[in-house]
Amino acid sequence: KQVFIFVVALLMVACIPNRKVISNSSTKGKSNLNLNEYTVLDTAIGDLNMDRIDDKIIVYKSLQEINQGESKRPLEIYLGQSDGTFLFAESNENVVLCYACGGVFGDPFEDVIIENGSFTVSHYGGSNSRWSRDITFRFVKDKNTWVLVVDSGVFYETVEEGITSETQINNIDDWGKVKFKDFDNAKE
Repeated sequence: KQVFIFVVALLMVACIPNRKVISNSSTKGKSNLNLNEYTVLDTAIGDLNMDRIDDKIIVYKSLQEINQGESKRPLEIYLGQSDGTFLFAESNENVVLCYACGGVFGDPFEDVIIENGSFTVSHYGGSNSRWSRDITFRFVKDKNTWVLVVDSGVFYETVEEGITSETQINNIDDWGKVKFKDFDNAKE
């Protein structure tokens, strides 16, 4: 039975089409990322622009980020094409928190998830005071871009008797207005 499951899983992986990532000057822009200085931290696949074609998000980290704890972590959006390729759409270096931004817990980046034309970048960090932060963008068809729709999290103390938590809402005046490419996680 285990051999059968292994063979089925192997066949499923073999049948997944390979998509190459390409940049094209006819898109909104061209990635300026020097791939000699970065490596992939995370990827997510899903429909970001509601065209029923899978798109891709790639989160990068600097090869030097352990030495440069507060280095930027670019997040790039690639739109899937009907021929199986991806075209670069947009990027932002100020959505994903830095390696050293998590406090005692270290790297605060948890993941990026794509769902129904939206994507969420999740973080978690702290020490005795713990926190989380979820930043969500949604595709707006008439603007042909993604805008901030949620920037919130939870803050709680672990040393006091009875853990208390507090929901934090960030940048509420920017919800629905700030474009993904213009978002800055350091803005309070």
